[in-house]
Amino acid sequence: MSAQTIQYITIPKVSVYTSARYVAQMLLQHRVAVVRCVKFIPFKLNATYFKRAIIHVACWMNSPTAKTIQEHLGDNILAHLVHKDDNKWSIKMSTENEKNANAHECVFFKMHNLSKSEIFKGGVQDAVIVHPVGKRIENAAQYVYYNEPCVLGSKIDWSKRSPLELLEHLTNTMDVLEKEENGAIKDLIMFTMICESVYEDRKSKQMTASA
Repeated sequence: MSAQTIQYITIPKVSVYTSARYVAQMLLQHRVAVVRCVKFIPFKLNATYFKRAIIHVACWMNSPTAKTIQEHLGDNILAHLVHKDDNKWSIKMSTENEKNANAHECVFFKMHNLSKSEIFKGGVQDAVIVHPVGKRIENAAQYVYYNEPCVLGSKIDWSKRSPLELLEHLTNTMDVLEKEENGAIKDLIMFTMICESVYEDRKSKQMTASA
């Protein structure tokens, strides 16, 4: 399988205290990937609670670590990432069941200008509060996260509406969500490119200073 087709990865076991923000921070900090969504599925193992993290990758980064992980996944080999001290995560390809699972917690990521508003409201979604993944930057679009907002119309009693009304509502909702998803992915890919550019510029300056 080509690494370019890998859009979903799973960390089979993380601490019950691990947040989606931390997962995104570690993947960005170690130049692995920028993520679009992280969803958690809780489970119990030997009387201890853990979570499984299913990650939708918006864009892989151009680094040895990212390439090694992608190569391992492409060959169906378990990959690993040391995220703090000696603590490491195992990483595998997501199964279809994991991709489509109803998650206990679902967190989305996007680019958002916090200097204009700390609220994101989708075309067919309720308003939600967004938070920066890293250190807040003034007057700039930032990598932010937010809990999955409810879809407008989800509380409507559809038993009192006609099948045609339901079909029109679902069709419109899916069209709008798909367009917003594609827009969010494009913005995150652009953000990845900016991060890579900043890294290469910093690396070049360090090499020049040490020469």
